Amino acid sequence: MILFVVSGYGDDATLAFACTKEKTALINHMIYNITDVPDVVSCFTFCALVPKCLSFNFVASKSMCQLNDALAKQYPRDLHHDVNSSGYYDAMEINVY
Repeated sequence: MILFVVSGYGDDATLAFACTKEKTALINHMIYNITDVPDVVSCFTFCALVPKCLSFNFVASKSMCQLNDALAKQYPRDLHHDVNSSGYYDAMEINVY
């Protein structure tokens, strides 16, 4: 599992993104399609900067980052196997005390 973390997100919370499904993509919920994205860390950064972004698909072979306004657990039927996709990444809030 790959995990990215942004600390200082909201009151006493940390925003994290985890690669929950490799070779999958969440469809029907894309709000932005960003091209020429060099790596998954850059895709994570784009998503962290967009308030509506709850998850993202990263397609390394096409240097493409797809920002989504939904989570796979909300729409499990929209999570599809995609051999071109490097992975689907979920956002999650982690409470820090």
